[in-house]
Amino acid sequence: MGPGPQELEERYRRFLEGRGDIVDPLISLLRGDHGERADSRAWAALILSRIYLLKGRLDLAASYLRLSSTLFRSVEAGVYPLGIWVNRAIILKARGMISQSENLLRRVFSLALRGSQIFTAAKAASNLASILARSDRLDDSASFLAVAERSYQALGCSVELVRVDLTRALIESRRRMFDEAVERICVCLNVCEEKTLQRESVIGELLLVELFMEKGDYVKAEKALSMASSRTGALERFRPQYLRFLYLRQLLYRKMGEPEAADRILKEAEALRLGLGFGCLDLGYSDSVSAAYPAPDTERSSCIMPAESGAVYCVSKGSATGGRKESEVSASMLDIGEYPVHPPGDAGSRAGTDPEGIFITKDPRMLAILEEIRSAAPLPLPVLLCGESGVGKDIIARLIHLWSGRGKEPLISVNAAALPRDLFESAFFGHSRGAFTGAVATSRGLLGSAGHGTVFLDEIGELEPALQAKLLRLLDRGEYIPLGENSVKRSHARIIAATNRDIESDVESGSFRKDLYYRLAVLAFSVPPLRERRGDIAILSEYFLQMACRLYGLGPMELGRGALEILSSYDWPGNVRELQNEIIRAAVRKGKGVLRICHFSANLLSGAVQGSGGAPGTLESKVRELERTEIATALQDS
Repeated sequence: MGPGPQELEERYRRFLEGRGDIVDPLISLLRGDHGERADSRAWAALILSRIYLLKGRLDLAASYLRLSSTLFRSVEAGVYPLGIWVNRAIILKARGMISQSENLLRRVFSLALRGSQIFTAAKAASNLASILARSDRLDDSASFLAVAERSYQALGCSVELVRVDLTRALIESRRRMFDEAVERICVCLNVCEEKTLQRESVIGELLLVELFMEKGDYVKAEKALSMASSRTGALERFRPQYLRFLYLRQLLYRKMGEPEAADRILKEAEALRLGLGFGCLDLGYSDSVSAAYPAPDTERSSCIMPAESGAVYCVSKGSATGGRKESEVSASMLDIGEYPVHPPGDAGSRAGTDPEGIFITKDPRMLAILEEIRSAAPLPLPVLLCGESGVGKDIIARLIHLWSGRGKEPLISVNAAALPRDLFESAFFGHSRGAFTGAVATSRGLLGSAGHGTVFLDEIGELEPALQAKLLRLLDRGEYIPLGENSVKRSHARIIAATNRDIESDVESGSFRKDLYYRLAVLAFSVPPLRERRGDIAILSEYFLQMACRLYGLGPMELGRGALEILSSYDWPGNVRELQNEIIRAAVRKGKGVLRICHFSANLLSGAVQGSGGAPGTLESKVRELERTEIATALQDS
């Protein structure tokens, strides 16, 4: 017989109090070498998930949570604990998916109350209160926190009540009740010392740092940070708190006029954050983020959502979404692995109306590239996007802009090929009044207008070598000199460049500067053409067809089987842009009903038939054969 839940919970508390690491015994229990019960193994997996979540190992936490879910389902008479869903919500929050986490916690809270699972309801309410407080929904936060407090008091959960008080201090700080918040945290810290609550002590001390920085009292902030830094054991064991410690430390150094030290710590923090798989952190107040690391954007964001078809949609708020709304949380979605595993976001609720605001794919290679881009987006480094025209480099640039947390700042797109040589320098870097004939007023230029946002340099491979040299200083030191001025200006904008040329061949031939290439290609990504991800053609075609119906008031339409076959067999030299145009043209031509082969352009039909490698014959005969097959299929279906 294996240990019961109560004994395993006691082991978990020993870990929290620093009385030994219980990971190995729990893993041994999971192996079931001594005939342990399935429910004991399920609880062991759940507690391992909690431990790795506290350690900051989100990948292992999710894996053990999946195992726990599977084991609990295998126990015939067992009760499936809602605490699994609470853990899942906390993982989502750590990854930066705040809205998904909130929706899941609300559902768990409701189910737990209905099922009289008071502790789980309190746990969900407590975590909800923290999320709502960070997003300044303070009345809602206080309501959920009151429910959690009453529940914990009834159950006699003293440790959980300490966490409730820390969240209440956060609410008070957001209401500008700084003195009350500081006093409450100090009381909590005394209780933590008595109960040897190391994690709660660090949380309280870091919250003090935030409060003092908000008030501008950097001396007290530094003192509170020193208190937290003395808890080396807790910071080592609870890595998420160490991550928050690093971010607060670099912000404090920056406020105190030590930017070099701040940059060094920021680099360490970013490496740790990416290694743990965490999303961007909300450090609690409006001016808490430096130019090098912008705050997460809560108004306009992006995420990757699962659609019913299996497609994955990268969306920006207010543009198109695919698949479920976030509020529609079903039981099947609560299994590990079925949630989006990407950055912060609030998917919009409207159907797709903005073809430029959405990137649709289910191709494994493309998904891996998007995940890599998402992880690298917060780093304040240049990005180079390579790929054929029409693959969606401009949409990916917009996603990087949002994923980096710069969504509130401008995103300025510059087509390097379209700007004449004699206008590029003044248009891009700006100019002073009288710098040249016609310069009747001073101009900030596109770079100056970008502020702390993003500059997207499209078709940079077309830029002449003389103009390429102008970008070197900007990429090296973030400095530039407007035309007609002598003073150096500093840019805080993120540079994203894109090209459809073979840039490496251009470097070898000397038409593109090697030093500029090496500066741009710090983070380089190649977007595959549509012909190399043919699995996306069907879902893209369906999306563009429905989009055309909405935009142009067309009747209900669908793609015939033969139409899908011919679309999938074409190589699409113009990539997604060409596919979009072809679908819209055919939809307008048909008006309503089923899109057939005959509704597409002759160029598409010719290319598709040639690419299919069929038997010799005229184009007309091959198209007639495809139509015959489609008609026969339609008759059979009817």
